[in-house]
Amino acid sequence: MTAKLDALFSLDSLRQNWKNSVVPVIVPAQNKINLTIYNQYLELQRLITDKFSNTDSVSDSLKNLTAEIELAFSLDATALPADAKQKDTIVGLLETLEELLWAMDLSKTDVL
Repeated sequence: MTAKLDALFSLDSLRQNWKNSVVPVIVPAQNKINLTIYNQYLELQRLITDKFSNTDSVSDSLKNLTAEIELAFSLDATALPADAKQKDTIVGLLETLEELLWAMDLSKTDVL
């Protein structure tokens, strides 16, 4: 047993370990709640593109919504939470998008 300890703590063994120092990888912390919001928004975009072949009419709405979500719900853990005004803006943009999608859906169906 002492031979193993001597070998483990020998100067040659320690020098070898010091030469192979490991540099820690710093991964920025992410806000898990905001990450969930991003994932849900990406799912919404996927559903829209799956349902409608031409999304040109909603592209501006999606761009505006994306910008507001990125501003209000940053993935950085040190970011401040979204305030009521930002949330209201996002809700308004979502309602506008909903109306556009509803109109697009109506135009796809055959009206008698």
